[in-house]
Amino acid sequence: IPPPETAQGGKHPDVKRGTVFGVLIGLMLGILMGALDNTIVVTALPGIVSDLGNRTGLAFVVTAYLVAQTVAMPIFGKLSDHYGRRLFFLLGLVLFIGGSMLAGVSQNFDELLGFRALQGMGSGAFFPVANSIIGVIYSPRERARLSGIFSSVFGVAIVVGPLLGSVIVDSIG
Repeated sequence: IPPPETAQGGKHPDVKRGTVFGVLIGLMLGILMGALDNTIVVTALPGIVSDLGNRTGLAFVVTAYLVAQTVAMPIFGKLSDHYGRRLFFLLGLVLFIGGSMLAGVSQNFDELLGFRALQGMGSGAFFPVANSIIGVIYSPRERARLSGIFSSVFGVAIVVGPLLGSVIVDSIG
């Protein structure tokens, strides 16, 4: 994805239409993964925290994720402006997936807390960078339409995530 100063009117001359559609699908899948994680984990978190022996630490796990995400957003946004959006979108996905895997194998509450913070850093990278990628490769008119499409991804996650979280807690444990 080219930096904004090389984009002309929201479209880069070297980007083909099929490539732009593939980028859109990749961005939407990344956003869906992050949104589903949030809604699934919120449903399953009371059981997870209880299994790790800390019945009162639920708020700390949620706060660690949100604080890390909030701190990471402007940092990764600025870095992506200077060094390329693709790199930081992918870095955010790697941090997020790595944090998810590590949180899944946490043996105690402190590990869960740290790994959820790592996940938050990852989501703080790929959520805003995905929006800036859309701003670079699409014209202003197309961006308005895509805003609705991206919002529908969150709508799907809000409906499907708690259902999946409940199934995971009830059947898998």
